[in-house]
Amino acid sequence: MKHIIHIIVLAVITVVYISCEKEDYALQRLSAPAQLTASRGDTSVFLKWTKVEDASFYTLVRGLKVIADSLTVESYEDDSAPDTLTEYRIYAVDNQGWRSATYAVDSGYLGIPDGIEPRVPAKLEASDTNIEGCLLSWSAGRFATSYKVYKNGTFYKEVTNKKFLDYAASVTGAEYTVYSVNHNGMSKGISVTGKRLISVSTIMKPTRSEV
Repeated sequence: MKHIIHIIVLAVITVVYISCEKEDYALQRLSAPAQLTASRGDTSVFLKWTKVEDASFYTLVRGLKVIADSLTVESYEDDSAPDTLTEYRIYAVDNQGWRSATYAVDSGYLGIPDGIEPRVPAKLEASDTNIEGCLLSWSAGRFATSYKVYKNGTFYKEVTNKKFLDYAASVTGAEYTVYSVNHNGMSKGISVTGKRLISVSTIMKPTRSEV
């Protein structure tokens, strides 16, 4: 009986000791940086934060993704920042690899400063295998907020997506030109020739069995 009591007492002491160790660890964790500032640039978001004494390095998180680890300076340029508002968090990390219990936070996104015109769209393609019309698709032009589509030299449509289906396309073809647009102006254009696979009249023409 005494042996069982001794084992129980030893187990209780062990649990209490471990709990105290965890509590002591929590009390000794690094503080987070006091402030994080995200500043917009034309091609990057620039981040700065206050220094934490005894921090071995810092970990930077954008959204749910770690974008930089083992940072030993209190600044970072995010040249892959999105053009929509996103949250940044900065943690201090000690020499054992433990992050601070809390973090500093700010939000940022790419800005388009005055005077920065959009870049030319890239890889403009036109399908000629679509019976609905001519499908245009292209890669984004940097700093573009919309795109203007011209058909045979005449303005035709403005879109925000990177594709456009011309239901009125002919089977003989037309020249399409796409321009990037933002509040500062319009880029140079990129052109391609496209057409519909078959004409609308052919689609609507009844078969012999329908006559």
